[in-house]
Amino acid sequence: MCTVLYLPQGNKTMFVSLRDEQVNRPKAKNPIIYIGENCKYIAPIDTLAGGSWLGCNSIGYTIILLNGGFKKHVHTPPYTKSRGLIVTALLDSITPVVDWQLLDLSGIEPCTIIIHHNNYMFQLTWDGKSKHKKKLPITTASIWSSATLYDSEAVAIRALYFNRWLETKPSIDESSIMEFFCSVNDATNGFIVNRHNTLKTISATFIARDTYGEQIEMSYNDLQTSLHSATAIAIENTMSMCSF
Repeated sequence: MCTVLYLPQGNKTMFVSLRDEQVNRPKAKNPIIYIGENCKYIAPIDTLAGGSWLGCNSIGYTIILLNGGFKKHVHTPPYTKSRGLIVTALLDSITPVVDWQLLDLSGIEPCTIIIHHNNYMFQLTWDGKSKHKKKLPITTASIWSSATLYDSEAVAIRALYFNRWLETKPSIDESSIMEFFCSVNDATNGFIVNRHNTLKTISATFIARDTYGEQIEMSYNDLQTSLHSATAIAIENTMSMCSF
């Protein structure tokens, strides 16, 4: 929810999400398969607010949240609903891009949601006043950094690190990606952060699938306990009703 990578590799795609959070926040539930009203989905669940920051469903969608919109906003609680509950609602949708457009987000804290499905990807941003929808190229690797934790200079530096790493043409797998994250020695604005032992990168999640493959795989790494879990969800219906 604070750093997201998109890594296309021919017919394969991988998303990586790093979650930076207050260390005293209750531990999240490991990802499992949930049966919703419209489809099944995998997601880790935040035990404090009840929602999630990412997931993938049996229709073939990957949905990932970043806190904040285009720039850092003033935190003005109370908010009507956790942003994570928006994610779980969209994971249970067969047309999440359409449903996001129909949602009333007034009273919701600003956020950015990345939605990917087979051969299209959207960046959906709520800036606290207006919704913004941007279609993204699926053949280009991308990095996003949460506007609430990383200022424009940090965002640019992180993108520079990422692009320089890509230029080395690394093998793209969990091990090489974690090595890249750990190679940036900056506890404040690097990738694995530790800000005064109060805010840390507490998890790394990898979501991978073959385009038009039969399943999506999620690998969840709890960086506080070093525990790892892996879950896969079968794609039951890739012919979802896509409307933009």
